[in-house]
Amino acid sequence: MRTRRDAERSTPDWVDILLAATLASWATVMVAITTGMAIALVIDFRIEALAFAFGYLVSAAGISFFIAIFACTILGPPALGLAALLRLDAWWQAALIGAFAGLIFAGTIVGWRPNMYDWSIVVSGVVLIAAGALAGVAAWRERRKGRLST
Repeated sequence: MRTRRDAERSTPDWVDILLAATLASWATVMVAITTGMAIALVIDFRIEALAFAFGYLVSAAGISFFIAIFACTILGPPALGLAALLRLDAWWQAALIGAFAGLIFAGTIVGWRPNMYDWSIVVSGVVLIAAGALAGVAAWRERRKGRLST
């Protein structure tokens, strides 16, 4: 016989799902920022650039975390609702829904421009789409963990 405690444990918590998605998207963006900074330092190394890069990474970590919270709070519930409505249970389906949410966010933040020859715009869009896909997989993982814990 199932108890109330078992039922509570078997349903995933939306806050946990959105937090997992937030952390995954934030980590993706931070890896991209850190990699870009490392490449820039290797190409043109100066000691003052190293100090600037460290300060930039610290401020980018804080700012990008709040942007990730905002994006996952706004785009997460509709994406989770769409996945539940369509009964999407595979990780790759969650990645597609997340990538679509990342595409919407990239279009909002970076903007849709007819002239896409600026590589910073293309790279920013690709990073945000990848962050959305990984956020979708993290949300799927957290949801599966809650469902399989009984």
